[in-house]
Amino acid sequence: MEHEHLSSDPLRLKQVFINILSNAVKFTPEGGSITLTLEEFPAAKAGWGQFRFTFSDTGMGMSADFMAHIFDSFAREHDGRVDKTEGSGLGMAITKRIVDMMGGSITVRSTEGKGSTFVVYLSLRIEETPPCYPDLPPLRVLIADDDALMCEYAVQTLDALGLSAECAENGEDTVQRVIAAHEDGQDFDVLILDWKMPGADGLEVTRQIRARLGEALPILIASSYDWADIRKEALGAGANDFVSKPLFKSTLCHTLKRLVHGERQNDRRAGETPRYDFGGRRFLLVEDNLLNQEIAAELLSQAGATVDCAANGAEGCEKFALSSPGYYDLILMDVQMPVMNGYEATRRIRALPRKDARRVPIMAMTADAFAADIEKAREAGMDGHLAKPLDLQLMLRELERQL
Repeated sequence: MEHEHLSSDPLRLKQVFINILSNAVKFTPEGGSITLTLEEFPAAKAGWGQFRFTFSDTGMGMSADFMAHIFDSFAREHDGRVDKTEGSGLGMAITKRIVDMMGGSITVRSTEGKGSTFVVYLSLRIEETPPCYPDLPPLRVLIADDDALMCEYAVQTLDALGLSAECAENGEDTVQRVIAAHEDGQDFDVLILDWKMPGADGLEVTRQIRARLGEALPILIASSYDWADIRKEALGAGANDFVSKPLFKSTLCHTLKRLVHGERQNDRRAGETPRYDFGGRRFLLVEDNLLNQEIAAELLSQAGATVDCAANGAEGCEKFALSSPGYYDLILMDVQMPVMNGYEATRRIRALPRKDARRVPIMAMTADAFAADIEKAREAGMDGHLAKPLDLQLMLRELERQL
């Protein structure tokens, strides 16, 4: 996939994804697999791309008779296994309607007992890709992933960023190549390790490299799992940071920038918890959920900060506008709020005719942590992104970095 910044209706697109994937989950037994692949093809219309979304599962599959009516309203196959699952029979009919309205197409093929594959074609308008600021130095990167296709894609993505990238087949090959490069005086600048690999996984490879070469080589752990689930173990093994899969260009760019410019994990050792002191600092917390507001304010207060709260974007703008220049050291801005959302509030604060309006750090707080959401926050004028639910140590570390 060449482009990752596209213009579409995200709500409808998510509804299509959720409807298809939820069915795959319901009808795929434990131990099965569900795969979503995305491919881009040239479109006849300039400025547009043709995208193919393929949803495959190894579930119970469908009969040929039912497949012919899968997109009809209230269609449910009469099968004892299906009868045990919840559903109105409207999901796929709605999915087909949405895809048709978006000018696309959807097809299905299935074999009883072997699984189903849904294929969605959509034409989407391509948005200009924001540049990666600041430019990355000419890094030499080694990627370790047992998925050859994923590794090849990562190499192509890094090449597009002007970097030199190579692939390693597994953990053992990775260790050998890192040691050989070091002995030849041609060290890699960054190592990206898949968390789950046969044999020596990413964490074991990290331990071996740290034991042989020390702390000099920056190591990123790549995984589709939530960072919070593996963070403690990864940092304890000696990893510097984390990058989520799939490895989109913007995700890699932002993560490597953070690593290259010295913004590393500073709590690497297992059991070591860094201390943060925001004494003398005043934060403006803009959050409409009162419980979330209370929790965040308490956490920040425990770190010594003084916290003022606003219940929506409009109130946050007003509080900042009425404050004296330099009064607030940082703003934490929820994205989804009534009256005025966080993006609009940020734009209005940045437009105020005072110097601190342009330089005060503004951190987005949102449950949407995809690369596109992070880029949307940046375009609105935000300086960083905090994923909900808030991880205390990650939040404090990022606030310290911004200050």
